[in-house]
Amino acid sequence: KKAELILQEENLERKKIESSLRARTRELETLFVISTHLSLLQTEDEMFVRTVREVERALESDSVAIISLDPENNQFRFAHASGDLSAMSGTTCNCTDGIYKTILIARQLYQTETLSSDPLFQGVFSAAQELGPAMFIPLFSREQPFGILLVARRKDRYPHSLEEIRLLTTVGEMLGNAVNRVRLHQETIRRFEHLQTLRAVDQVIASSIDLRITLNILLNHVITQLGVDAASVLLLNPYQNTFQFAASQGFRTRQIESANVQLNDA
Repeated sequence: KKAELILQEENLERKKIESSLRARTRELETLFVISTHLSLLQTEDEMFVRTVREVERALESDSVAIISLDPENNQFRFAHASGDLSAMSGTTCNCTDGIYKTILIARQLYQTETLSSDPLFQGVFSAAQELGPAMFIPLFSREQPFGILLVARRKDRYPHSLEEIRLLTTVGEMLGNAVNRVRLHQETIRRFEHLQTLRAVDQVIASSIDLRITLNILLNHVITQLGVDAASVLLLNPYQNTFQFAASQGFRTRQIESANVQLNDA
């Protein structure tokens, strides 16, 4: 009997080890797949969609969402969501102190057993009444918070394990690094385009003797580089001490052409 007990214990231990190895293998496979996709994608939106899809598949989650931070407007935006939260994709909610301080400022993972009724979220997820256990992973790019990765299961399912927490934490770090790469690339392109614009404007100024042509080319570059709808140039009239209309682009009416701004009012 003692030998049988020892054998049973060895079998149980072996099964635990095998189960742990299988879980670790699945975790590494998931990280490899996500890492591969993130290295190839060129926009944040594409990365968010792929990350949500892979996390949902790997954890067999009922809902996954990436919630991006818009600090200028003090809002969160559901950049992409799946499952019971899919209807929230593209919607926004105000940055409550609870969410911002507890998750992003504290830089800590947050867990709840009842997502739909957790007081921290003040009714943000009230429409998802079926969701229970959930995790919120803070996302950072260059040490700056840019969003949250949310993973949730329905109330009748099991909470997230330590292995799943470790997986999601790593995914969050990978996503942050990928977003940082994309933003650096976009910033480099913008700087290059700005240098090209300055060079083009400089060439026009040096070669053109027609002020109207010069100003129109300048306005065209300003609108393109700044992403605005309209722009105008007012030139100083030193005799009348006013700024007077010289050129414009993009305006729907010609009212700007009558602009006459006193120097003291500018």
